[in-house]
Amino acid sequence: RLVDNQALTAALYQGGAVLPVFVVDPALLNSPYVGERRTAFLFGGLRALATALAERGGRLIVRHGDPATVLATLCYESGANAVYAESDVSPYATARDRRVAAALPVPLHLTGGLTIREPAATLKDDGTPYTVYTPYSRRWRSHPPVRRSDILAAARALETPAAIASDALLEATAPESAVFMPGEEEAKRRLRAFVAGPQAPIHGYANSRNRPDLEG
Repeated sequence: RLVDNQALTAALYQGGAVLPVFVVDPALLNSPYVGERRTAFLFGGLRALATALAERGGRLIVRHGDPATVLATLCYESGANAVYAESDVSPYATARDRRVAAALPVPLHLTGGLTIREPAATLKDDGTPYTVYTPYSRRWRSHPPVRRSDILAAARALETPAAIASDALLEATAPESAVFMPGEEEAKRRLRAFVAGPQAPIHGYANSRNRPDLEG
C-alpha cells in the first residue's frame, strides 16, 4: 500500500530518489502453505501497487531470490545509502531480517506498520506475550486510539532510477471461486462498505463476527 506506509515515508523523508522493491522470496513462494489463491492475490496486489507507483512517477522493482543477496546487489547497483522496510515478528522474518542487515553494505531501518499496535506495546509487564485474550485486549485498549491525523498520506510523487532492471511480475490468475480481490483500492472499498452508513456491518459485528458466510 501507499497510504500509511511508514517505511516508504521514512525513505522519502531523507530526500532524493527512492527505489521501491519487492523481493519474491522462494522460501515463501514455494512453501506448502502457499497455494494458487494466495499466489494470485500476492501478484495481483503487486500489479496494483506497480500501477499506483507509476501514476506518481515511480516504478516497482521486482527481483527473485534470497532477500539478503538480492538487496545487497541492488544497493551496489543503485548506490543506495540505506534500506527501509516494514518489520515483521514471525520467526522466519526476524531471522531473515538479521541476515539482510548483516549482508547489506548500508544500514537497514525497520519501521512499524504491520499491526495497529507495535508488538512491544502489548506485552505483559515482564516482557512476555499474553497467552489469554482478555488481559491482552485490556493492554491493547490501554493505549490511545489511532486518530485520522496519525495516518500517513500516500506519496504524491516519486523518483525511481530508470536504469535499475526489474523482473517481470508473474501472471498468476485467481480461480473463479476466489473471494478476495487484491489491491489497496479494493481494500479501501471493503473498509468503507464495512463502516459507512447506519446499516453498515460494523454495527452488528458483535453478533455476526463468527459468521464467515456474511459480508463484513
